[in-house]
Formats: sequence, structure tokens, C-alpha cells
Amino acid sequence: MAGKATYSVIYTNETIDGQAVKMFGVLATDGNKFISVKSLSDDKTRVEELVLKLNEAGLEIEQLLEVVDDFMFSNYGFIIP
Repeated sequence: MAGKATYSVIYTNETIDGQAVKMFGVLATDGNKFISVKSLSDDKTRVEELVLKLNEAGLEIEQLLEVVDDFMFSNYGFIIP
């Protein structure tokens, strides 16, 4: 089992319907491995709040995808398949 992870905000530049959009996601690392989830939202504040909660909770890296599913459902009404 891995140790406590550290989470940070990442961003990508994407084109949506012909418009340039900065999308925000989460990068997690526990010192041995990392995982990134890109393009969660174009709302930087929402993703920053998620990252703050992840760091405060001290979650393990393996828990990130479950938390992302909850974030997407509670904010946008759908689950990532």
C-alpha cells in the first residue's frame, strides 16, 4: 500500500467548439508513482477547492479516481465511464 499522496492543479489548453479553453485537472504523487486526471473543469476555483480537500484528507493515490467520479457527478451530473 502506498503512502499519503500530494495533490496539485494541472492545466491543459484545449479547443472546444472552435474556442481555446484552459481546462484544469489534478496531479497526484506519492513519491513512487503519479497519476493525472486532466480536463475535469474549466473552472479553476472548483479544481483548486478539490485539490485543497484532497490534501487536507490525506488520501492515498489509489483513491483519486473514486473522488474524481464523485466530483464529476456532484458538479456536472455524470460519472466518467
